[in-house]
Amino acid sequence: MPETNEQLIEKTISLLEGDDKTDSSLLKVLSAHIVRLNPKSTAVSDAVREIEEIAEKRSEEPEDGHADHD
Repeated sequence: MPETNEQLIEKTISLLEGDDKTDSSLLKVLSAHIVRLNPKSTAVSDAVREIEEIAEKRSEEPEDGHADHD
């Protein structure tokens, strides 16, 4: 039985979550707003806002620390 588009998206997101090279915080934002079958009309601006928040938070972290970005 072929996968539906939604199942394919979920499978791809799951595979990316398991990759230690994937930024899980950004993946969560993209999967919540952009990587959807029917994204809202504000999806890009919503994602940008959240990504900017992540960037601001990360810029405030100590440079010598290796923070986990989950």
